[in-house]
Amino acid sequence: MSDSDEVRLISESVIPIKELKGFSKGGRVPNSAGPGDVRYVVQLAKADFDADLEEKFGALRSAFGLKRKQLQVAEPDEGLGVITTPGFVYEVAISLDENKPGKVIWRRCVVGVTDPELLASEAFAEVFGGEFSILEVAVPGGLDVEAIVDCVEEADPETVKIDYDKDVTWCEIALTDSAAKVRVTSEAIRVSSRGETSPAELIEAYAEVQTRFLQSLGLQ
Repeated sequence: MSDSDEVRLISESVIPIKELKGFSKGGRVPNSAGPGDVRYVVQLAKADFDADLEEKFGALRSAFGLKRKQLQVAEPDEGLGVITTPGFVYEVAISLDENKPGKVIWRRCVVGVTDPELLASEAFAEVFGGEFSILEVAVPGGLDVEAIVDCVEEADPETVKIDYDKDVTWCEIALTDSAAKVRVTSEAIRVSSRGETSPAELIEAYAEVQTRFLQSLGLQ
């Protein structure tokens, strides 16, 4: 993982619209996910947004020892709330599940990371704990998925498993001693975990795949 790579942590959770703080008894449950329905859900979620941003604002101040001028909060606009810190940007967003409009998707991300080591710090763990289950690294210049597949298949088959589509537009690497899976496309590398994990564990899984398979191909 180099400084030029775009690193982001992602978590997604799906809840019934009825669990939003602004939903009242007898309220409307959308049966579609059109623009009007989305605006309606964003309005219902105002208190949820405020609670999330307030909690993260206080936790970031305390854990990182930040001053008021070092934290910028953008109140929810069209379903997106943002807190900007000197080291990264925290985003929380809500949308309707297009397949099940009675449910909403909360998506939380950390983007704009200035130093990837921040993600493995004690302060970061204090604020976010095991909240994120996905680490995504966008690699400038793209990736040769076929070359990566060939490299993995020549490795020890007892310690690694790989899957890919017939056109080799993606591949998924699973290390037998890790709960994490690494999915590679031409644009990015995504590490995900089936259970609760920490950013440090996601980074560790990424680093192992990078060391074993990517560095030999000149991908740092």
